[in-house]
Amino acid sequence: MRKLVILVTMIFELFFSMQLLLVKASVQPKLEKEAVSFIQVNRLNGETRLFKENDGYEEVIINKVVNWINTASPSEGVIELNKTPVVSIMKIKMKDGDVAVIEPAYNCVSKNQVKTCTIVDGEVIYTSNNKKIRLKSVEIYD
Repeated sequence: MRKLVILVTMIFELFFSMQLLLVKASVQPKLEKEAVSFIQVNRLNGETRLFKENDGYEEVIINKVVNWINTASPSEGVIELNKTPVVSIMKIKMKDGDVAVIEPAYNCVSKNQVKTCTIVDGEVIYTSNNKKIRLKSVEIYD
């Protein structure tokens, strides 16, 4: 009986650890560089930079950004977006018409009915198809 309990416990732990890996894998965004039409970066000061797929140097930048997104690790933090204008926002326009948005992640604290939000260094919010994922990536953040 004791061996049966141990066996069932091991199977149970194995099953749930595999489920956790599947959930994490489904959360991680995956982009194909061939699917990206252009990347647009808008800054608070009004500057805008556009990176198109058909320009030689800018295509290299698109490849780097796609790689950074695909290798970023999910963050455990709360997905909180600040209502005030952000320092910069990156829009990734796909060839199929979808748009993914990357913006800084915030940690917010409410005290005495006042909410204070601060940007988290090295973390961003990736939004695609109305799904928001908080990612750790110094390269994307920079």
